[in-house]
Amino acid sequence: MKVSLLFGSFWIVSLSPLTSAPNGPPGVASVVRLGIKQRFGLTSDRQTISRTPFTLDPKQTPSDANALPLFNRLEDPQPLVKPQEQDDLIEGSTSYLKPAMFVGGALAITTVLIRTDQRTFNVIHGWRTTSDPIEDVSPIITNLGDGRASIAIFGGFLAYSYLENDRSAFQAGKIGLESFLVSGIGVQILKHSFGRERPSASTQSGGRWNGAFLLLNQGSSKRGSYAQFDAFPSGHTATVFAAATTLSEIYKDSPWVSYASYTVASSVAISRVMEQTHWLSDCFVGGLIGYFSAQVVLHFNHSTKPVALLPTYDGQHMGLALNVGL
Repeated sequence: MKVSLLFGSFWIVSLSPLTSAPNGPPGVASVVRLGIKQRFGLTSDRQTISRTPFTLDPKQTPSDANALPLFNRLEDPQPLVKPQEQDDLIEGSTSYLKPAMFVGGALAITTVLIRTDQRTFNVIHGWRTTSDPIEDVSPIITNLGDGRASIAIFGGFLAYSYLENDRSAFQAGKIGLESFLVSGIGVQILKHSFGRERPSASTQSGGRWNGAFLLLNQGSSKRGSYAQFDAFPSGHTATVFAAATTLSEIYKDSPWVSYASYTVASSVAISRVMEQTHWLSDCFVGGLIGYFSAQVVLHFNHSTKPVALLPTYDGQHMGLALNVGL
């Protein structure tokens, strides 16, 4: 008796009775069980399944029949997603995951630092008040984060590149000045957005956050220079970290340049707390702004369509020139 079964995506055909004879070929039930095992990968011999039926030889023993392949092999089917497309999908998801994790980590650290700003300020500022050498050196170190210091340093690189035709010095001077301008713009926007009190003028623990309308709402408790209410983030720290990142990337073949640059930058950040001008969270965010400002400028300078932002002076007016490669 011939029995045909359609199971899933393949045919099962048998010429044997519904039940197996003791020494005969397997019946339909046996064939179906074996077909199901192979269909769901439950046997070691995984095969691509064909719709072509087969016929068992009545002279074969059950063991011989089970040893035979149940279905004919076909060529491996084409995957729905090609390997290259799979790699692109994985790479695309990873490219978004890393920045998201970094931003989340930076926000978490900033939150913790803000909540502990008063305690960290008391400790760090205490170093200055209890040590005469630190008290003498701190004002000198903190001035290295002044914008005029960056202009002088990177202006010197440009002058040296002109005299010695040094390509690396030119890149350092150009990218350093651009990074200084980009970080400065970002810092000023945030300063005027948050209006946070500096430690030297704080009226509550950790300094009060007055918001973006401080100039419009100034009352008796906010009299005085606006500079007392623009602590967040630290401009000096942003400037010096932008400079350190620029030098580290341009002279990456010399590790000591990176170590020295970031050591100086970190010292400036600590000195800003010692001088009662910033909280530790201000310096942390300022350092991030400086670092990423330099990285953005480096990216655009090394791209096929570079963007250059340079100061200009025509003898009467000062300004900024934006050059975009097309």
